[in-house]
Amino acid sequence: MIAAWMLYCTALALLLIGAGLALERALQFVGRPSRWVWVGAMAGSFVLPVVALMKPQAFRPIAIPVAQAPAFTSKVQARPTAAFSTAIVAPRFSIADLDLPLAIAWGTASAALLALGGLAALRLWRLKASWRTTSLEGRIVLVSPDVGPAVTGVPAGRIVVPEWALGLDVRLQRLMLTHEAEHLATGDPWLLVVGAFALVVMPWNAALWWQVRRLRLAIEMDCDARVLRRAPDLADYGELLLSVGRHLSARMPFAPALTEPMSFLERRIRRMTEGRPRRYVVQTLASVAAAGVALAVACEAPRPSVPTDVASSQLDPSAAVTGGGLASTAYDTLTFGHLLPRIRLAYSPLVAHYAGQVVNLWFVEDWRGVVVAEGTAPGAADHSINSEQAPTIVPGFDTLRVQSIALLGYGAVGAGSPPVMWVRLRDRNALRRALRRDLSAVETHPEMVTLPWIRDALRRYHPGLLREQTGPAEDVWFVADREKRVLRTARSPRTPGGIGIDQIMGQFPDFDKEQVNSWMVTNRGVVPELGALRKNVNVIWVQLRR
Repeated sequence: MIAAWMLYCTALALLLIGAGLALERALQFVGRPSRWVWVGAMAGSFVLPVVALMKPQAFRPIAIPVAQAPAFTSKVQARPTAAFSTAIVAPRFSIADLDLPLAIAWGTASAALLALGGLAALRLWRLKASWRTTSLEGRIVLVSPDVGPAVTGVPAGRIVVPEWALGLDVRLQRLMLTHEAEHLATGDPWLLVVGAFALVVMPWNAALWWQVRRLRLAIEMDCDARVLRRAPDLADYGELLLSVGRHLSARMPFAPALTEPMSFLERRIRRMTEGRPRRYVVQTLASVAAAGVALAVACEAPRPSVPTDVASSQLDPSAAVTGGGLASTAYDTLTFGHLLPRIRLAYSPLVAHYAGQVVNLWFVEDWRGVVVAEGTAPGAADHSINSEQAPTIVPGFDTLRVQSIALLGYGAVGAGSPPVMWVRLRDRNALRRALRRDLSAVETHPEMVTLPWIRDALRRYHPGLLREQTGPAEDVWFVADREKRVLRTARSPRTPGGIGIDQIMGQFPDFDKEQVNSWMVTNRGVVPELGALRKNVNVIWVQLRR
């Protein structure tokens, strides 16, 4: 999604350019400085994307096409059998495939700009050591062979003038020094430093480069206006600009200077000489209105997102359900909100074919959201799913390969539909990190992976169980509401086979099965100050819909 966000940030910056041009024109009509318009445009180019990331609900999403789950390719049999049929689907190209090369290019470009800036600063420092100091019109300035007129250095800026400027007429020297002194007085060098760092952060944003260039021009135009207010001699000031333009002085990057590109010089002279239009009030109001429209469009621009029909925030975190003692992390299931619509859209014929039959449907997706394995596996009469079947479904299956497992129970996909197990594999980088990770700490401190509400429930209702070293195999049941508040708890002998809705109803016969939202089976019940569960004890957490 990096490519999508790059395009999004560039589009926002372009919209802010439109707003900036309109607002800058309005400020010119009323004789106000315009450099802050471009400072605001640069700030907005960063703030809006950050807000879209931090508060996505405030922006309308726009679906970015990614590799979608392909149509079911396994051979559907008339009757379910014990043999699991699977189809390995070749991954399709996705915009997400560009994330790694774009991230590398981004980091390389930022590092290159930072290095160039450092080299430029080092070169300037070395040059300054060879420049001589003199007094010009009562000011202490640096004299260089071919650099300037400009302001150099932050925070304590110095005025530097080229050798040829010493031969200018006194009145032109005075205007030149006034111009550079205005840059120092208003802190213009700092604005250009901010612009330089903005480009380091987003070196790929062409619109941001244009904003920084426009900021340089606005800084010079504002400085011209201030100089002419202090010394209203347009002819002399124009002669100074032309004199500077005739000399090809060496330029310092990101330093306010009279030696700007010739295109800037032409615009500055035109700006100084043009008068106020006849109906400037109407044009000013029109420009402000145009700027407001562009800003509104930028603020309402839809953010990029992966296509989904069900908001992940609507899914209860306890929806991660497993069997056979393998529990997935509940927080991972916040990303499973798209499963039901995806299954209904792409796999409805398969689901309809097996409706009412004793069979389980398995889907395995990789880190990009592409389904790489799919098919059927033998089910149980109680419609439970046992995660011990996973090695059959995912060749070479181990817990390091799996990020999370979600169970969509009987009837969740459609009327009479069989249960669906959805396995999400880790992305390649995470898998590599996991394979290098020393997991001995998890075995030594299993409380690191125990869900906090299970720890709290064991501490409150069954503290003695955590101190037992030996005992019979048993199940510890908890029934909780959506807020994780325990409504009922019980202990019973270990249930043979997997845990399904029938086992839950057998333990709590007064419950209606429609009340049950999900359930989780785990044997990692640990409370640090009390102890750990025996290996032959399972905790079954039943989550109700209400």
